Order: sequence, then C-alpha cells, then structure tokens
Amino acid sequence: MSVAVVGGGWAGLAAAVTLADAGVIRAGGTVTLFEAAPTLGGRARAVSIPLAGRRVEVDNGQHLMLGAYRSCLEVITRVAGAESAVLQRHRMRLAGATGLSLAAAPLPAPLHLLGALARARGLSVGDRFAMLRMMARLTLARWRVPAGLTVAALLRRHRQPVRLVEALWEPLCVGALNTGLEHACAQAFCAVLRDSLGASARASDFLLPHRTLSDVLPRPAERWLRAHGVTVHLQSPVRSIAAQDDHWWIDAGGRSQAVRDVIVALPPYAAARVLTAGAGAVPPGTGAVPTGTGATPTATGAGATASSAARTAAIAAAAAGLGGFTYERIATVYVAWQAAHAPRLAPWWMLREDPAQHHYGQWIFDRGEGEGLRVASVVISARGRAADLDDAALGHATARQLVAQLGCRMPDDVRVIDEKRATFRCTPDRPRPAAAPLPGPGPRLLLAGDYLVDDYPATLESAVRSGISAARTWLDTRPWPDTRARRAPDGDAPAQVSQATDSA
Repeated sequence: MSVAVVGGGWAGLAAAVTLADAGVIRAGGTVTLFEAAPTLGGRARAVSIPLAGRRVEVDNGQHLMLGAYRSCLEVITRVAGAESAVLQRHRMRLAGATGLSLAAAPLPAPLHLLGALARARGLSVGDRFAMLRMMARLTLARWRVPAGLTVAALLRRHRQPVRLVEALWEPLCVGALNTGLEHACAQAFCAVLRDSLGASARASDFLLPHRTLSDVLPRPAERWLRAHGVTVHLQSPVRSIAAQDDHWWIDAGGRSQAVRDVIVALPPYAAARVLTAGAGAVPPGTGAVPTGTGATPTATGAGATASSAARTAAIAAAAAGLGGFTYERIATVYVAWQAAHAPRLAPWWMLREDPAQHHYGQWIFDRGEGEGLRVASVVISARGRAADLDDAALGHATARQLVAQLGCRMPDDVRVIDEKRATFRCTPDRPRPAAAPLPGPGPRLLLAGDYLVDDYPATLESAVRSGISAARTWLDTRPWPDTRARRAPDGDAPAQVSQATDSA
C-alpha cells in the first residue's frame, strides 16, 4: 500500500509524520513526500537574504505561535525532542507604542487575565470594564457568535470604546486574521481570543523560535522522516494528479509515479491547479498510464471505467470548489543595525499604525544578534492597505516609523519580503470546502491545509491540525496494525477530500 503527500509545508509535514509514526512503513507500506521547493516548510521556513553586506538567515514571514497550539507542539516534540530545544516560551504580553501595556499575571486562569487588567497601563477604567464584559459574555456563549458577523460588528455589539479598539482589538484582528475589522470573520476572531486572552495562563503563552522556523519543524521533520523510511523528493513540483482505475498517477516531472492514495497538502489555488490538470490529463476510464514509466493499469473493463470516471468527476468538482478563495498579502520588513549601535529591543513590541505618515508596521520582533548585526522583523499584515507604496518605499517608510516610535537611530539596511498570497482572506463568507470522502473502497484522495479548519484563521496550528486529521482519516480506512495515531483530537474535524465542495 502506498500513499503520497503532495506539499512539504507544515500541513504536509504533519501528515507525513503522522503516517510514519503510525507504523505504515513498518507494516510494509510506503510514504512519499513531494515538495516543489529546494527546502521544506512552505510559507513558514528560513531563507537567506542580504543585509548590511552579510548573508543573514531569516524567516520568509514572521510567525507567532501560542501555547494553545497543541497540534503544532505534538508534531514538533515528536521530531525535534523537547519544546525548549527549538522554541522560547514567554508569558503573554501586549505592549507598544500606543501606550498599552497588558501582561498576563503568573496566576491560574482566569485570574491571570484579571491580574493583567488590574495592572494594565494605557487603558481607562471604562476600557478595562468594556474588555472584561465582552470577554465574559463571549465565554458564556462558548465563543460562538451569529453567522456572518464581522469583527467590526462584534465590537459595536459589545460597545467597545474607540480607544480600546485602536489600541488592542484592531492590531490583534489584523495581526491574527490578516484581514481588516470591517471584513474580518468574527467567529475566527473569537477562536483566536479563546486561545489567547481567554485561555489558561500556559496556553496563552507566546512561543518564538530560538533561530528560524526551519529549525522548529521543517529541518527536524526532514531528518526524522528520512530516518523512518519516508521518501522525500525536493524540487519535485507536482503538475497533476490523475485518476486511474486502482491508483492515482502523480506527474512530478522526472519523478512521476503511480500511488494508491494521495494527501494533497497545498494552498487552495495550488491544489485546484493540480487537480484541474489531473482531471484532464488522462481520459477517464481508459486505464492509460504514461509511457516509459514501467507502470501498468491493474483494473480494466466497464466497472473500472465507471470508477475512474466517477473519481475524475469528483476531483474536478473539488477543484472547482477551491477556486473561490481570495488572498491577502503580508510584508515582513527586516531591518539591521551594526551591533555596536543597535537599540535595545523587547522580544516583540506593538507599533502604532499611522497611514497618513505611511507607518504601516504593526509588530516588531527582535531577531537577535549575529554576524555583527542586530536584526529585527516588522510585520505588515493586510499589505494591500499600503498598495500605494512599492517594497522599497515601504521599507524606507517602516525604518522611519521605527525611528519615530522607538526613538532609535536609522537602520543600516532594510529588506522586504512580500508574500503575495500569504493567507486566505478571513471573511465570514469565505469558502468552506466540504469533507466528504470519495465513494467506495478504492483509492483515496484527501486534502490538508489551513483553509480546512472551519473556525480558525490561516495559522501554523490550523495547517498542522489539518495534516494530522487527514492522515488519521486515511489510517481509519486502511488496516494498519499500529493504531496510535488513529484517534482524532477533541474538536478536530476530518480534513478528507471531497466528492464535492460546498461554500457555507
């Protein structure tokens, strides 16, 4: 029995690790991972950029993890060992140039939040009461809100003061959902609040890499997967996945092969492209296999033709359902100072947006010192709001923002990484692909990706959770003797693929 995982981002890595850990290879099966890039990690990996005359390794986008990210931590500790080996854990603290200071107290929940409000700075008594009132009401409602509600409407409904919205709620919303208040999904925002301000003291902790995101999961996972018998193909972009009578044909250029089952762990637009290409790559029901591969069809006849045609039609429908997402950009601006002249920086700091001054930075993270430089990253979520600036102008404007708000000297160098389709636009009416299995006991094709976790925005946790869920769904359909990975975590929905996709 063979299964391929297409995509080596965090969802694909989680799926591959779950399959190998469940004993698929020990039981005589094979697991193959295809990744188009030279390295694993997808949109959360290390890249090398020039800064102040040096080559510096940074992340291709700044990410902040929470202690509540149980699925992430499950996979990370499986492949990298102790959490502390790759991650720094900090007590939650929100503070910055707006004058806000809100830090979790070292107390059990909910006293940690009450303590934070009691000691908060930059908030009036009315602000604190309004925040506490909204959090209490959302807790009583089990963090559920009416369908279709935006974050702006949610805040108006709970009568949140303008000062509190500007200083806290808007930066949190834009940073977590990468979508502005007037359009952002209130239910997804409530899920973020539930797992941060509304979570236990430890679950609300902030987690940052010691070095880069590649050191947290992609590099340890690659070593672990290869050591456990998983075949990892880098620089192998999958062009299409075509239905055959008893298998799938994966066209990955020079690494094409037939496999029994597939988990497609790609962003929606990439998954749609691959599945659409596959639906037309092989005439339905012919059993044809590209020449020169050594593979031959093992099922023929009218029944096999009907099965192949049905699966091809189902995959075409699934691909069509993935085309309805829209996307938001995120820019990460890396700034560097000569170490001898660098400012003292907090691990993270909230900046004050001021579009009139072209100040679009929302958060700054201290990336530490190396190669004689002090490096920091500035996050600009919903980059489209600064569409009037090209990357060079945005970088210069961000440097001036730091000088104005931190009182520091001008950085010695600036580089911008602009991820054009960083996340899906997290609106209430975004597509929600259905998770219905293909009919019958034949070859299975499943989806994995952050867009499949219905009540969460595009985060590392939703990506990993979907990968684990897809792998466990596959394990439940195959008679493997090792069942350690078959139990789905509480609240996780299977991320299977679909015969059809619906938008709710």
